[in-house]
Amino acid sequence: MTEIKKIFSNKNEIRPKLIIELTVLDRFLNLAGWFFLTLLWGTAFYLYHSLPEIIPTHFNIKGEVDSYGCKSILFILPAIVSIVFFVSIILTRFPHSFNYPVKITEENASRQYALANKLIRIMSIDITIVFLIVLIFMSNYPAGENSKFSVLLLPLIIAFTTVPVLVYLIRASKEK
Repeated sequence: MTEIKKIFSNKNEIRPKLIIELTVLDRFLNLAGWFFLTLLWGTAFYLYHSLPEIIPTHFNIKGEVDSYGCKSILFILPAIVSIVFFVSIILTRFPHSFNYPVKITEENASRQYALANKLIRIMSIDITIVFLIVLIFMSNYPAGENSKFSVLLLPLIIAFTTVPVLVYLIRASKEK
C-alpha cells in the first residue's frame, strides 16, 4: 500500500513552481473552449423553446431512452460544463501539484507542466463537445432522428475522453 502512495503522491517531491507562458496553441485552445462553451449555452437556449415539456433525460448503453424529465434539465448540462471549464482554468495555474507519469525535475518541469496544461485545455473542450452532442441527441430523440446515431454515441464519448489522455501519456513519458 505504501508503494501505491509513493507512486501517486508528490508530497515528498519538491517541484519547481513555474509560470508557463502560453503558446499560440494554448491561446487557440482557450478561445476554442470559450467558443464551444458559448455554443453549448446558445444551443440549450435555442432548443429549449422548440421542445415538448417532457424530453428524454437518460439513455441506456444501446442508446434507448430509459428516463424522461422536464425540458429545463437541458440547462444542467451547460451548467456542469461551465463548472468543469472554470475549474480547469484554475487548475492550469497549479501544474506543480498534478500527478505525472515521470519524476518532475528542474530540467523537465517546464515541458511537463506545459503538456499537462494542454491536456487540461483539450479535455475541457472535449467534455464540452461531448455534452453538446448529448444535448443535441436529447433534443432530437423525440423526433426519431437518432436511431442510427445512438449506436455511435458511447464509442464517440469514449474516444473523445480517452484518446487525448493516451496521447498525453505517450508524449509525457518520452521525456524523463
